[in-house]
Amino acid sequence: MNRMPTALVALTALACNLSDAAAQDGDKVADLIAKVKMGDTKAAYTLGEMGPKAKEAIPALIAAMQKMPMPGESLPDNAALALGKIGADAVPPLIDMLKDMKTEKAWQYAATALKVMGPAAKEAVPVLVEVAKGSKDPLAPLLAVDALGAIGPAAKGAVPTLVDLLRRNKLPPPNGRTHLVVALGKIGPDAQEAVKSLNEVREKADPVLRLHIDEALEQIAKKAK
Repeated sequence: MNRMPTALVALTALACNLSDAAAQDGDKVADLIAKVKMGDTKAAYTLGEMGPKAKEAIPALIAAMQKMPMPGESLPDNAALALGKIGADAVPPLIDMLKDMKTEKAWQYAATALKVMGPAAKEAVPVLVEVAKGSKDPLAPLLAVDALGAIGPAAKGAVPTLVDLLRRNKLPPPNGRTHLVVALGKIGPDAQEAVKSLNEVREKADPVLRLHIDEALEQIAKKAK
């Protein structure tokens, strides 16, 4: 009688287990999607905890971000966090949302999702720059700048805009400049062109902003390892 080699048996069993696990994940995601469509905030949170495995939920989460937020734990907030944790597969629809003027009220949630995602959201840099420059929503530009900072060195294309906003003090007070300074610091050495403006702002800055500027200048001065 021919016997299957032990290693092959083990590999076959592993493949079956992985297939079963994938099927279970798929069923779980489908169930959670249905709950999100019914307004279940905890379901949105759970999808985020599943990370990239929950990518099939992206359309439902995008739609959830456009719902009216309720007091307390809101569905749009949890949907944004979930999309950020799902990762790069969520970037294209988030970009589309930021480009769509009809969803301007949801911009802050889209920007939050990209901020949570960090470097994986690098393709969104151009549209985040546009939101930072032109949104009428006072919160959306701040969140867009924060997202650019979270993306880090890959957001170096945003540096000229961030410098211009810093120089002209165009973001909402009292902390608009702080958001810009922190973002430039996180971009690091590629934000070298910001040094002059940072030093100029530092001369008249309050102690807290001056501290952030000093930290940003230190991060920009670091050499890439």
